[in-house]
Amino acid sequence: MAYFYHTINNDFAIADNVERNYADQWNKLSRMTSTRDMYCVHIVSGTCHLDLNGHIVELHEKDFVVLMQGCFIRTIDHSADLTFFCLVARDQVLRHLFDEVGFYLDTRERINKFYKTSCSDEHHLAQKAHYLAVKRRVLSGSSFDRSIVLRILEMMLLKDMELYWGCHPKALMLPTRKEQVFYDFMKLVEIHFLTERNLLFYATALDLTPKYLSAVIKEISGYHFTYWIDEPLITEAKKMLYYSNKTIKQISQELGFLDQSKFGRFFKNITGMSPKLFRMIEEEE
Repeated sequence: MAYFYHTINNDFAIADNVERNYADQWNKLSRMTSTRDMYCVHIVSGTCHLDLNGHIVELHEKDFVVLMQGCFIRTIDHSADLTFFCLVARDQVLRHLFDEVGFYLDTRERINKFYKTSCSDEHHLAQKAHYLAVKRRVLSGSSFDRSIVLRILEMMLLKDMELYWGCHPKALMLPTRKEQVFYDFMKLVEIHFLTERNLLFYATALDLTPKYLSAVIKEISGYHFTYWIDEPLITEAKKMLYYSNKTIKQISQELGFLDQSKFGRFFKNITGMSPKLFRMIEEEE
């Protein structure tokens, strides 16, 4: 995604093509791929068109886009003068920081989503200045105070997420009892979706009846229990079909299916195509 990428620690990394115009690095994304962390991307100059989860998104100077973990991305085209910088944040730091400020970004919002908005001049210039300050420190060749760098990165992340909060003010409100039940359910799903697909397991873990939990999930999210089990599972299946050379049989076993045919039916019911056809189409592109 960028000609420069530097890992700060287990929580953060930074990336850009600001100082040299390596816009052609975006051509590496011409094939659909999936983000493994959260990317806060700021467009400094130029334009580009991206396919994000099947939506065509146009980005211009001072536009800002958040790519959540599991977001599917493909480059359609870009101008020759495209430059950008981005902050990369791992899931664990997101949970920690958001809990500290009382920001309830649940699994539905953190996984397989993207958000786009335009920055004010003040926000854009401030974030760019902070980014370049961090980059100079880590590339200075001398020792630097890592704690200061991490505080700057945390501040940048929260500043960027303020743009999201401005459009979604309910995210700053304390959840209701039923909303909290749903959030707790989704946290369990993140951990156990590969091995546990039974409502009774989640209800027991939350000390609730299956009937009550099912009703709460439907009321809060608008979807049935099985949807929230299937969504991360199908995302994981797509990632394995994209990234690995494993056979479909191997993938089905790793995802907890007893045999390949059951995995094939599950995949086709959700995507409309077989795993084999899905992989063939992506390889052709």
